[in-house]
Amino acid sequence: MGAVGAHLKLDYLPATASGKALLEYVLRGVPVGDFLAAVVTNDLHEAVVRADPDNRVLLREYVGWLHNEAPTLCWRYPKAIALWAKVGGLEGFDRLPSATKDRFVTIATAHRKNAWSRKLNADDDFERTRECA
Repeated sequence: MGAVGAHLKLDYLPATASGKALLEYVLRGVPVGDFLAAVVTNDLHEAVVRADPDNRVLLREYVGWLHNEAPTLCWRYPKAIALWAKVGGLEGFDRLPSATKDRFVTIATAHRKNAWSRKLNADDDFERTRECA
């Protein structure tokens, strides 16, 4: 691994084909298969359904590694994931001009804020429904 991504700790990233594919996605934006696509979009149900028996056991390690090591801009939200692949992962992101990096962050985090806002609105709707019952 070059200077870009040298800070990533690989000790607890499973040394499997899926682990290597996840690292390639984070470093270079290389598209992943269906199982890892479910993992990076934070879709537990789909990840469990698509995992083979070995990866099902390692699911916690993949998610833990993403949570602790991968940039938050590259997983959880479909728009951020598409942008991550488009810029070429950490390597491509590192080469972007500052203004473009700022724009990338704005776009990726706007989706996160919208998702959080929808959750808050759903929680409010649930509370209002409970009050009426």
